[in-house]
Amino acid sequence: MARAIDIQPIIEKIQSSLEIPSYIEHDKGFDDGLKYVLDLIEKTPTLTPPNEWVRVEDAMPPEHEPVLCIVDGKPKPNIMLEDAYQLGSWNKADGWIIDEWLGWEGANVTWWMPLPASPDKDNNVPAKTPNEPLTLEQLREMDGEPVYVVPLNEFYDLGKWCVLGVSPNEDYSCALVPGINDWVWRFKDYGKDWLAYRHPKEGEA
Repeated sequence: MARAIDIQPIIEKIQSSLEIPSYIEHDKGFDDGLKYVLDLIEKTPTLTPPNEWVRVEDAMPPEHEPVLCIVDGKPKPNIMLEDAYQLGSWNKADGWIIDEWLGWEGANVTWWMPLPASPDKDNNVPAKTPNEPLTLEQLREMDGEPVYVVPLNEFYDLGKWCVLGVSPNEDYSCALVPGINDWVWRFKDYGKDWLAYRHPKEGEA
């Protein structure tokens, strides 16, 4: 995946290396290699940062890539758009194609912006997992795993991280609280005397 970086420190480092006399640090072939890399850097197109508008005078989007654009003009004889936000794409043969007005020729696009990555890409922010109480079936499969245990009594606010221990006959769960006496909770009382969660409820430590 392409990664936008600040290239200026790299350019300055290369330029400073080229100022060192060749006979001291490196030979002419090394200098030629640095000059080649510097030339590549200067000719490489600048990445468009996400969520920034680009003027069409400065750059056009990659051909056939959907973008958000600002457009003016008349897609229909009786319809006039001014600074309208539209989805569209551009290519050398056809120019701008506006999704909502596919037959519109001569759309005046002034600005465009890359669309955000789709949810299945690596750079998306995962949605929070719903923090519902665990079921008994789930608990019985979580021997040795941490859970957040909440008593269903006057000590409801004193939930604790515990390590779940399941007895061989699955009659009860022994939730071990580090540094504190053991809590022993019976599965038959689950949902009546206690609940367990994958993580603390919102606002709890």
